[in-house]
Amino acid sequence: MRHRIEAMRLGRLWPGGRHDLEAVESWIAAVLSREDGLMGEVARHLTRSAGKRMRPILVMLGARLGSYDRERVVPVAAATELVHMATLVHDDVIDGAGTRRGQPTVNVVWNDRVAVLLGDYLFSRALTLAARYGGERVVDLLSAAVEEMCRGEMEQEGHRFDPDQTEEQYLVRIGQKTARLIADCCRAGGMMGEVPESFLTALGEYGYGLGVAFQIIDDVLDFTGNGDLLGKPVGSDLCEGVVTLPVIYAMAEDRERNWIRELVASRQPGQDDLARLQNLLKAGGYLERAQDLAREFRRTALEALAGVPRSPTVRLLEYLADFVVERRF
Repeated sequence: MRHRIEAMRLGRLWPGGRHDLEAVESWIAAVLSREDGLMGEVARHLTRSAGKRMRPILVMLGARLGSYDRERVVPVAAATELVHMATLVHDDVIDGAGTRRGQPTVNVVWNDRVAVLLGDYLFSRALTLAARYGGERVVDLLSAAVEEMCRGEMEQEGHRFDPDQTEEQYLVRIGQKTARLIADCCRAGGMMGEVPESFLTALGEYGYGLGVAFQIIDDVLDFTGNGDLLGKPVGSDLCEGVVTLPVIYAMAEDRERNWIRELVASRQPGQDDLARLQNLLKAGGYLERAQDLAREFRRTALEALAGVPRSPTVRLLEYLADFVVERRF
């Protein structure tokens, strides 16, 4: 439970919120346990490493801005988490990752082929749920989000271990691979709640800003976080060739920038190198600068909600934006 967004004051601001989150968990568990044989065994392995469930929470909050039909909204919320889980399973194959949220990855426990098939299965189940309970408009939205995520991942793959990346390229990439799905979770919820078109626009802009902020903080935590809480080794992004914002800043400005560029391109950073880089990023203020940009995107996200009438749901969305930039895992 430590990875869940537990600090939300659900009882006061979201009557029935915990009940709805439990219902999402039940839907996910049902999908992951419905198969027999190897598929069932592998799918159930994922239940041991639950995430924050931010995406389904955003679906449900978006729907609460309009007409909230719990029986239809909860399965769609579960579908968005299945999409997210599928992308993580595939990411672990691409990265050769050994752990995810403190648990061995599917590709390590079984193999890459099994992991790819499981990810495909999760995508299929997610779109089936979205079609059955959300209709064509929601399916189109999630399908387009997955397409954009693939573009972002392909762009990232094409620039692994590349020291010539820019801040602009980085922001475009994380917009595609992270922020787009978060934005569309917010919009999918609004569609389920049949909110006005202006609310859908606001939800999309809020979600995009939130998603960019989330990914920037995730990349900062890769150098500052607790590996046990993060569920992956500190510095793992650089080891996998993924160049993140604090490193981009340092490569452009630090007096040690030539060494940093060589480290990025080396493909074999050692623990001593990572420790030295961590110190440089901290001393040079590059981690703090990245956090400041994340806070700017949080501000943009909150400004998008200005035209939505104040309510407990809007206050929860505001809380979530604060949680994203202040989190430590």
